Order: sequence, then C-alpha cells, then structure tokens
Amino acid sequence: MEFEERSEKDFAEAPHPTAGVKQRPWNRKKLLLGMRIFVALTLTVVFVLFMRGNLKENLGAFRTLSPLALWIGLSQALFDLIGGGVRLWLVTRAFGARTSFSSCLRANGAGIFVGGLTPSQTGGGPAQVYSLARAGAGFPIALVASFLAYVCTILVLLGFGLLMAWNGPPSVIGDGYTAF
Repeated sequence: MEFEERSEKDFAEAPHPTAGVKQRPWNRKKLLLGMRIFVALTLTVVFVLFMRGNLKENLGAFRTLSPLALWIGLSQALFDLIGGGVRLWLVTRAFGARTSFSSCLRANGAGIFVGGLTPSQTGGGPAQVYSLARAGAGFPIALVASFLAYVCTILVLLGFGLLMAWNGPPSVIGDGYTAF
C-alpha cells in the first residue's frame, strides 16, 4: 500500500466542514419550545402530586395561608433578589467591571431561577456567571464575583448562626429555637 504524502499546505487549503455555515446555538423558536416543554412537564408533575395525595386536604392547606405570611414571603423573595443584585454589583465593581445594576439584578435572578429548577441548585452558579459575562463583566471577573458573593453569604449566615448559638434566640423566636 502506498501512502500519499501531504504537506501542511494541503491541509490549510482544505475548507473546514462547517466553514460558511452560520449557526446560532440559541434562537427564539428553540427557546419557546424548551419553555413549552418545561411548563408541560411542571404541570404534569404538579397534577400527579395532587392526585397522589388528598386533593381536598391540599386545597384546604392553601385556604389556611395567611395573607400576612404570603406578604412576608414575597417581601423576603424581593429582598433576596435585590440584595443579591447589590452584592454582585459591588463585587464586580470592586474588580473593575463596569456592569450596570440592572444586569447584576438579572444575573442574580437567573441564578435564583435556574437554581430552583436544577437538583441541589447546581445550575444557579453557572447561570449567574453566564449572565454576568454576557453583561460585560468578562468570564474571569464573573466567576470570581459569583464565587465571592456565595462565600460572603455563607459567612454571614454562619455568623448569624453563631451569634444565635452564643446569645440565645431573640425573643421573637422564643421556644421555637429549641427545635433547631
């Protein structure tokens, strides 16, 4: 068998198989299809869970929900969204990235949303990094900012936990603290 010798020039002149093909990884049609599939699967799972349990008891639990508790929960969610956005904005600014506050707010919202969709919230960090990088922070700054924001959150929660363990519960918690 004879082998044909080819030079580097022969390889350089050969067109790449995907040359000239402009393909966008995301387009509106694919995103809408993915959203429809997600909503359909979510509604199916919720329906199955409702049918497996006692539907009357499940709906009864929603009726006992206090409007004040609902308001407090929504306020906490809004505070988490805005507070996380401020934290990301301050950290990215400290590294010299000139990202807008709204882009940091969107990145934090993306992290919360995707984290809620994925098991053990594994997708929240990458979604946050991707959003920050797309907003102009650059991948290294986005990665470090997201990591530092996470570490700061853990340290603050650890600090509050140690403060409660050292000083005892505030009077608002009362006897409910012993369950922890």
